[in-house]
Amino acid sequence: DISDLLKSLWNREEPSEGLWSATCALANEEEGKWWKQENENIDGDKLFNNLVGHLKSLEAKARSSIEGDKSSMSPEDNLVIAVNSGSIYNQEVAPFLSYPLQAGPCRALQYPILDIFYEACGAAGVRCQHAMSFRSPHRVLKSTSMNRNFASRHVQLQTLHSMLGIIQGQMLSHPDRNVACWESDVGVDGGASDLGAMFGWKNPAKFDEFYEKIFLEPSALSDEDRSEITKGKQLEVYMNSMVRDMAKVKDLCKQQVGTRKTAGTTKTAPAALPVASSSISTQAFQEEVSSPVMSTAALISGGFAPEAIMPPRPDWLNDYIDYHRISLESDGNGGYRLKEGVPFLVYECNGETKCGGIGDRINSMVILLYLAMCSGRVLIINSPYPSPLENFLEPALIHWDAALPQMIDGEERELPTLDIMDARNNDLLVDEATVGYRLGRCNGMPARHTLRTIFANQCMSDYFGKQREEPFPYPGAIPQERLLRWSFYSLFKFSDAVLLRAEELKKSAGLFGVPYTGIHLRTGDQSMGISLDKGPSFRMQHSRKKQIRHGQCFQRIKEVHDIQVGYVASDSNEAKQLLSDMDKSILYSNEIEILHVDEPMRGEDDKNLSYIGSLDGWAELVILADSQCIIMSWSMLSFAAHYLGGENRCSALVDDCNEIDLSVPHKYAYEAGQNPFELVI
Repeated sequence: DISDLLKSLWNREEPSEGLWSATCALANEEEGKWWKQENENIDGDKLFNNLVGHLKSLEAKARSSIEGDKSSMSPEDNLVIAVNSGSIYNQEVAPFLSYPLQAGPCRALQYPILDIFYEACGAAGVRCQHAMSFRSPHRVLKSTSMNRNFASRHVQLQTLHSMLGIIQGQMLSHPDRNVACWESDVGVDGGASDLGAMFGWKNPAKFDEFYEKIFLEPSALSDEDRSEITKGKQLEVYMNSMVRDMAKVKDLCKQQVGTRKTAGTTKTAPAALPVASSSISTQAFQEEVSSPVMSTAALISGGFAPEAIMPPRPDWLNDYIDYHRISLESDGNGGYRLKEGVPFLVYECNGETKCGGIGDRINSMVILLYLAMCSGRVLIINSPYPSPLENFLEPALIHWDAALPQMIDGEERELPTLDIMDARNNDLLVDEATVGYRLGRCNGMPARHTLRTIFANQCMSDYFGKQREEPFPYPGAIPQERLLRWSFYSLFKFSDAVLLRAEELKKSAGLFGVPYTGIHLRTGDQSMGISLDKGPSFRMQHSRKKQIRHGQCFQRIKEVHDIQVGYVASDSNEAKQLLSDMDKSILYSNEIEILHVDEPMRGEDDKNLSYIGSLDGWAELVILADSQCIIMSWSMLSFAAHYLGGENRCSALVDDCNEIDLSVPHKYAYEAGQNPFELVI
């Protein structure tokens, strides 16, 4: 029965009778341009109904078998059937559902279409899920091109690169389906335990013992082996690209499965990724249609800022991006490392000291880019706390995630830590004899240098006057918002996990493709259970009266701009409810895990909570930046959302709302202190 089910998807003998194989039915039958020939034998509706029938039949027989032998499983257990197992005793069907499958001229079009499969599962009344299986990209290429000769290595690399994109796109449409990530070249640490749990192993230790008995560890690949596979340097650039894509896929998959475990449900997951197998549970379900990953304002939905919200970068910034690029080399594993002897600055946030919230961290990193530029150094970012930054932001034009060389100045040693941004370091002095520095938080109190003082400093003056031999570009006031925006989008793009989560939160709040005003209501650390060891501060500014001002400001914006819906992001559920009670058109998500990224309150070892809470924080930043108008609190997160959303946007600091003309755009500057916001225009 399972073999027949597989053949309804992929039929080797009669490709036109398989839902997925039908596309390539004429590839081996027609001469000439087979892809232009219409195949009159394909009946998609018939093939779909045939698949639904096989799913129903399989479920009915499984239920009948269980009812005939009630001792075979407990009533609370789910019966899980691996679709791929249909090939074990039948050589006519595909051994597994891979991307791509088999060989031939149509190879690049031979891959599963999961949307159709899950639609059929819904029609049949069965719950279908998938697990991701992956292995070393070098081994994949060796196996498919050198051992089995499916395609030349160059063609295969391009094909596999395309497959990764197709897989990711398909899985992003079904974020609640991923149940396991299995690295088949690794032992029990490769994720096999999740597969064991799915198939009913209730004792993890016994499953691990069983798996170790059947697992055959492949021999390690040497540098010579890798070089042979990529034909030396000839194909290394293509392989490096595939390695990077596979690494992203692995990391995101593990995050998704970890999130499912923490949430205890398949309802929400940050991302879904490639599969090599599928499983069917006989538990009936009602299919839930996922919304597409798109942005209402179409501003940052792709992770990048389009030209519509950011003017072209100046030559001096492009030159630094080029300098950063040529200062790196391949690390042999698909990533980059800094060349030996190149001076650098490392921004670190590893939990040893406080780094501030999301807005503070962004500000630290983006202004450090300009310090690195004027001091002739490469900026590296190492921010694993409380969850690695790479989960939420990915390198855009600058590979800030590059590794440091193993040797510094010819010897292994610790980097000096220098609070280079302390305002008392008037001239931003950096010892040229020291190759690298570690830096922590670069804004806030005690007083630090700011973007304004960096550009007013001798370091920047010398950079333009002596190194570039050109006039300083900003003799008057610096365009703070534009400089911050250039820096951020040169360094970062939002990860797929963040963008998908932002859309999930919009959906849960009831935002369906309409313009909206973003409202950031920062109430203060105490609302998140964080005790203040220095007593109340100006950041505890949002009494109930001041919270209400956010709702009143929204009313003004509704009148001026005719934007009738608001979304409130806040560190207080009570404040969200207050605004929503004031005006039911102010929406919010009640699925947020409120967490200050500098104060994980439930224990530093709770990595899943740290990931989920951080993810929600970054996702709400995207929602705020993506709004048509924004109402800001005294918060660096508010300011980041303001300038990331683009130039000339509708915005207001809540305290200014009654005094300014909301019909025109406003620019703000933000410096740490008792009154951080400065209305520029």
